Parts: sequence; structure tokens; C-alpha cells
Amino acid sequence: MGSGCFKSGSEVKPLLAASSSTHPADEQIGGRLTPVVSAASKPHLFTEARVSDALKALASVPLEDGSAWLRNWLAKAQTRQHNGMILVLKGIITHCLDAQVASVETSIAESEEGGNEQVDTADFERLARACRQSVTLSKTQQKGMHTAAAVLRSAASTAQDGNPTPFIVTAFDRLVLLFRHAFLANIGTSASNLQQWQELEMELGLPAMEKHLALLSCTAKSALLSLLLIPDDVPPSAVILSRDHAIRDVGPQLPDKSACILLPYFESASGTKVVQGRRVEGGEGHGPRKELFVAVAADAVRRWITVSQAPRAGPAVTPVRLPCRGNRVDLADALAGEDSQDAHEAKRRQEVLRCLGDARTGDRIRIELSGGTEVEHTVVAVHGT
Repeated sequence: MGSGCFKSGSEVKPLLAASSSTHPADEQIGGRLTPVVSAASKPHLFTEARVSDALKALASVPLEDGSAWLRNWLAKAQTRQHNGMILVLKGIITHCLDAQVASVETSIAESEEGGNEQVDTADFERLARACRQSVTLSKTQQKGMHTAAAVLRSAASTAQDGNPTPFIVTAFDRLVLLFRHAFLANIGTSASNLQQWQELEMELGLPAMEKHLALLSCTAKSALLSLLLIPDDVPPSAVILSRDHAIRDVGPQLPDKSACILLPYFESASGTKVVQGRRVEGGEGHGPRKELFVAVAADAVRRWITVSQAPRAGPAVTPVRLPCRGNRVDLADALAGEDSQDAHEAKRRQEVLRCLGDARTGDRIRIELSGGTEVEHTVVAVHGT
């Protein structure tokens, strides 16, 4: 037999003594955690008073003992009770931290709206100072949060459906995302950033969130992973590529020892800069890095996605005038000008716009310009779908 529940009247009570093999210490821990188990049986009745009782119960048991007992309980619990426990543990963390994180967010927002540069979202130390002023956790809250986070992390790692959403703790997530801009702005000193972050966690009494990535959203995970993957002594790696053969060019230049920051440069015969003896475009930093991923995606689409292409049009096709702005077809202007067109021109323009609007990733679009030039492009992303 194992831990379970039975009905006595209308009250659901935990079975603390499961079998003759149950250690007396386990029974004692289970007795202390009774408020937590009781709350899990009725999570919809998780009032402030019950939250407070559950928090005190978690804090009264050593971290290792309490988390081990609750992990064992979750392993044997029925689905409804298991889900109830997850909600209770998340509720305890929310109770401790949510209002304090909201206070930090409000402080930063007010500074930005008022034009006050006291809190610069790219300055780690100023953000940390704002957190120290607003986040004050008692010893009971710290102990309870650490145990709750440890149990949630374990439950997330053993979830059978693989869905991470039920385990995301929004208070943790929001706190990490406050520092995302600072991590990105100082990406070249990731190890130093990680040390500062860990010192702040210890000072505030927070769980080590870099060890609880399962409780964070993808965006918050990526912010912390950027600190964990790149050591400070690894220099940025310059990669030179052409836009048409990004995968072929980048592959041999990627480092094979550890992760690092990539500094992409695009080859150009008329480039104003020379890198590794080759002429490249003048851009540098985050802009070319974004273009690198777009170029790699486009190359991958060309190589491995089955593209659809309309048959080449014959010479009888009537030209259609489309307004352009820079190197873009301006759909808004195309629609706005319909009143000044004759009916046939408006119909042809609508047909072109419909075709462009129906384009999907992998489609190949070819446009023949009035001067005889042909432009062909493979769609690598579709916005708004």
C-alpha cells in the first residue's frame, strides 16, 4: 500500500501511515505537511488563511526531507490530487512573491514614463537595487518557496504529457524577464552576469532559478541559458557568409569546444570593411546576427522544404502597377489607391494582393518587373498567421 486518501463523511484526509515499512520520521514529516495535503484535495478553496497554514507547514520541515516526502506523495497520488498539489505549490510561491515583483515592475514603469533614468533596464545594478528595495522575504517565506520550487521542478521533469505550461511560475518568470535586457546588453560578459545574478538570488532569499528552468517560460529560460552557456574567457567568433549559401558557409566556421557569441559578416564585393582578408558589408552586432538566422532559415527552406511555384506566365499577361516603398510592396497604398483606378486595373491589383496574401512558408514568388528584370524570393516566414 502507499499514501492515498479515504473518505470519512465528507472530509478527505491523507493516509500518513502507509505500511509497516514506513519510517517513523516519514510519518512525522507527513503530519507536519498535513495542511499542504489537505489544501491539495480542495485547491478551489485555497484561501489566504489556508495558504498561510500551508506555507508555515512547508517551512517547518527541512528542505530535503519535505521535498522528498512530497515527491513520493505526488508519485502515488491520483491525477486530481496531483494537479491540486501543483496548484497549491504554485499558489504558495505566488503568495510570497507576486506582489513584491509587481512592486518592482511598477517602480521601473513609473521611472520610464516619467523620463527618469534612475532605473535603466540595461543596467543590472540599478535593476538589482530596485529589487532590493521591493523584495523582502521572511525566513518562513524563503524556506517555503525553496521547498515548493524543488518539488515543482521534480514534478515537471517527470510529467508524462511533456507539457511545461502547468509548472510555469509566473512570479519567477516575470522577475527573470526584468533582467533580460540587461543580460542581452552585456552578453559579452555572461559569466560575470551570472555571478551577479546568483549573488542577488542569495541576497533576496530566492531559489536558484538557473537550476529551476522547468518553472520558466521559453523566453525567461533563454535569458538564463545565455548566462550558463558562454564562459567569459571564450572570445566572440567571427563568421563570414554569403546570403545565398548561409548553411554551407557558416557550418565549418562554428566553434566545436563551447558556445560563444557569433559575429556574422556578409560578403560583399563593394563592402567597406575587410575581415579575414575578405570584403564584407559594414554592419556589425545584433542587426547582422538577426539577419544570419533569417539567411539560415531561408537556406534551409530552399534545401529541405518542398516549394510550390506557379507556372511561368505567358507574354499575354497584362502588367499591374503596384506602389513600392523602398524595397517593399506597399499593400496599404495599393488598397488606398483603388478609388482612382478603372475597374479592370483595380481587379488585377486585387488579384495580385490576394496571391501575395495567400503565400505560405516555402512558396517561391517570382515577380517580373516592367524593365524586364525578374525577382525571385522564397517565403521563409509569414507574419500574422
